[in-house]
Amino acid sequence: MGRLKKKSRLNPPSHQLSLGRIPLASLIQTLAVAEHLSFYRAAQALGTSQSNVSARIKALEQDLGILLFERNTRGVRLTEAGRLFVERVAAGVDQLDHAV
Repeated sequence: MGRLKKKSRLNPPSHQLSLGRIPLASLIQTLAVAEHLSFYRAAQALGTSQSNVSARIKALEQDLGILLFERNTRGVRLTEAGRLFVERVAAGVDQLDHAV
Protein backbone atom coordinates (compact mmCIF):
# COMPACT_ATOMS: atom_id res chain seq x y z
CA MET A 1 0.00 0.00 0.00
CA GLY A 2 1.48 3.33 -1.07
CA ARG A 3 4.83 1.77 -1.95
CA LEU A 4 6.75 3.47 -4.71
CA LYS A 5 7.89 1.27 -7.52
CA LYS A 6 11.67 1.44 -7.79
CA LYS A 7 12.89 1.99 -11.34
CA SER A 8 15.58 -0.41 -12.46
CA ARG A 9 18.83 1.10 -13.74
CA LEU A 10 19.16 -1.94 -15.96
CA ASN A 11 16.05 -1.10 -17.92
CA PRO A 12 15.51 2.70 -17.84
CA PRO A 13 12.73 4.31 -19.87
CA SER A 14 13.94 5.18 -23.37
CA HIS A 15 13.86 8.94 -22.66
CA GLN A 16 16.23 8.59 -19.68
CA LEU A 17 19.95 7.96 -19.85
CA SER A 18 21.49 5.86 -17.12
CA LEU A 19 24.85 7.18 -15.93
CA GLY A 20 26.13 3.64 -16.26
CA ARG A 21 26.01 4.05 -20.03
CA ILE A 22 28.18 7.18 -20.07
CA PRO A 23 31.91 6.67 -19.52
CA LEU A 24 33.33 9.14 -17.02
CA ALA A 25 36.11 9.85 -19.55
CA SER A 26 33.48 11.21 -21.95
CA LEU A 27 32.25 13.65 -19.32
CA ILE A 28 35.79 14.77 -18.44
CA GLN A 29 36.59 15.24 -22.12
CA THR A 30 33.40 17.26 -22.60
CA LEU A 31 34.43 19.56 -19.76
CA ALA A 32 37.89 19.97 -21.29
CA VAL A 33 36.51 20.88 -24.73
CA ALA A 34 34.13 23.35 -23.09
CA GLU A 35 37.05 24.92 -21.21
CA HIS A 36 39.46 25.09 -24.16
CA LEU A 37 36.86 25.53 -26.94
CA SER A 38 39.07 23.28 -29.04
CA PHE A 39 39.18 19.51 -29.48
CA TYR A 40 42.92 19.72 -30.17
CA ARG A 41 43.79 21.76 -27.07
CA ALA A 42 41.48 19.63 -24.89
CA ALA A 43 43.20 16.49 -26.15
CA GLN A 44 46.62 18.00 -25.42
CA ALA A 45 45.55 18.95 -21.89
CA LEU A 46 44.23 15.44 -21.26
CA GLY A 47 47.18 13.63 -22.84
CA THR A 48 45.12 11.88 -25.49
CA SER A 49 44.46 12.22 -29.21
CA GLN A 50 42.11 14.68 -30.85
CA SER A 51 40.38 11.81 -32.65
CA ASN A 52 39.69 10.09 -29.31
CA VAL A 53 38.11 13.23 -27.84
CA SER A 54 36.10 13.89 -30.99
CA ALA A 55 34.80 10.32 -31.19
CA ARG A 56 33.79 10.22 -27.51
CA ILE A 57 31.93 13.50 -27.71
CA LYS A 58 30.19 12.51 -30.94
CA ALA A 59 29.06 9.25 -29.28
CA LEU A 60 27.90 11.17 -26.20
CA GLU A 61 25.90 13.60 -28.35
CA GLN A 62 24.27 10.65 -30.11
CA ASP A 63 23.44 8.93 -26.80
CA LEU A 64 21.97 12.14 -25.37
CA GLY A 65 20.20 13.08 -28.59
CA ILE A 66 21.49 16.66 -28.39
CA LEU A 67 24.26 18.68 -29.98
CA LEU A 68 26.66 19.88 -27.29
CA PHE A 69 29.03 21.85 -29.53
CA GLU A 70 28.76 23.82 -32.73
CA ARG A 71 31.83 23.00 -34.79
CA ASN A 72 33.43 25.27 -37.37
CA THR A 73 36.86 25.92 -38.86
CA ARG A 74 37.75 28.31 -36.03
CA GLY A 75 37.02 25.83 -33.26
CA VAL A 76 33.94 24.93 -31.27
CA ARG A 77 31.25 26.72 -29.35
CA LEU A 78 28.85 25.37 -26.76
CA THR A 79 25.23 25.17 -27.79
CA GLU A 80 22.65 26.27 -25.22
CA ALA A 81 21.93 22.61 -24.46
CA GLY A 82 25.68 22.02 -24.21
CA ARG A 83 26.10 24.90 -21.78
CA LEU A 84 23.39 23.51 -19.50
CA PHE A 85 24.84 20.00 -19.73
CA VAL A 86 28.37 21.22 -18.95
CA GLU A 87 27.12 23.20 -15.93
CA ARG A 88 25.48 20.09 -14.50
CA VAL A 89 28.40 17.80 -15.26
CA ALA A 90 30.87 20.28 -13.73
CA ALA A 91 28.75 20.46 -10.57
CA GLY A 92 28.66 16.66 -10.39
CA VAL A 93 32.40 16.34 -10.88
CA ASP A 94 32.96 18.94 -8.15
CA GLN A 95 30.82 16.86 -5.79
CA LEU A 96 32.81 13.75 -6.65
CA ASP A 97 36.07 15.61 -6.00
CA HIS A 98 34.83 16.65 -2.55
CA ALA A 99 33.62 13.14 -1.75
CA VAL A 100 36.98 11.45 -2.28
